[in-house]
Amino acid sequence: MKYGLLHLILFFITYTNTYAQDTVNPLPTNPYESFYNDNFSHLKFEYNDSLNILNLSNNWDFDGDGISDNLKFIGKGGVHLYFYLEVQLSTNNTLFKFKDLDTDMPYLGDVSELKSVKEDDLFPSFVISDFNGDGISDIYFNTSLSSNPLPQKRNRLITFKNGKAMRKDFNSNSVSQ
Repeated sequence: MKYGLLHLILFFITYTNTYAQDTVNPLPTNPYESFYNDNFSHLKFEYNDSLNILNLSNNWDFDGDGISDNLKFIGKGGVHLYFYLEVQLSTNNTLFKFKDLDTDMPYLGDVSELKSVKEDDLFPSFVISDFNGDGISDIYFNTSLSSNPLPQKRNRLITFKNGKAMRKDFNSNSVSQ
């Protein structure tokens, strides 16, 4: 009886605290809003809380046609939400779903941060820049090891040529910007 009463009290405390948190301090509708407003206010972005999609479309041109392309992070669901990268090119509307490349928190970084990035660093999650010098934006992507089997490297570089996506390991020693 003593343990039954203890469990009942613990349930009541947990339930009322959870209920109070949900009604008094509801979750933000855009958990990325303050980060992107504070650090990248010039970017267009939106977060769909019900679908768990961070949309950063119309900010970069990945195929070199002079038209900004679509870039989204799609939530995979689950208790601990991971996001995979999705890019749609404007030239031929090709949609690339990089479901094997995911991140815990899709926070954009700056090229200067990559000069000191190490294999086990969590951030930056991704950086957009012309890494190969062809005049077209490329994507540095830091994958989450927890959902990706080894021996895949965490730090990847994604480039687009002739409507195709190419990936290779990223080497921070090659960052010159």
